[in-house]
Amino acid sequence: AAALASAASPEPWDEVEFVINGELTVKLDRLQPGRLTVADLRRRICDAARRGKAAEVQVECPSHGKLSDSTDLFSLLDWRRDLRASGVDTGPPRKVQLRVVHGASDERQLLVVTVDDVSSVGDIRSAILAQLNDTQRSNVRLVKRLAGGTFASLPDGELLNGRKELIMLGRSLPVASQQDE
Repeated sequence: AAALASAASPEPWDEVEFVINGELTVKLDRLQPGRLTVADLRRRICDAARRGKAAEVQVECPSHGKLSDSTDLFSLLDWRRDLRASGVDTGPPRKVQLRVVHGASDERQLLVVTVDDVSSVGDIRSAILAQLNDTQRSNVRLVKRLAGGTFASLPDGELLNGRKELIMLGRSLPVASQQDE
């Protein structure tokens, strides 16, 4: 980290923007020496991109290569617009096809909705309701299957994060045909 020391003033910066892969801006408030590290930046990258897992993100500086988690972000101020991240898509949202299957039906019920890949569970619930011409949010409960065959609700703020299929409880969905499978 000492080799990365910047000529910047040691005074705290009220707001700093780090530009990742030339396309994603991560804003940090009150940046000062020793306060935030690359590990914090990895989490903020995932938050800003609305994708990925911080543990899978690797941050690189063009002049110093891969950065360790303990690198102080204040030491990177001179390179704040040139950082690269791998292990996460930092580009704009893309439309994806999401399969929604009913978790409690004897017949396989399936609905395919088109959503942004950065959608939250709440956004997806809204898309399902719109496609079904339904207005009752309580009719669509997105869940994960637990051991023993029980279900737990997914919080509305949870992100899709690469999933291609979700389980739904509540109102019925169209019966899946061979073509849908």
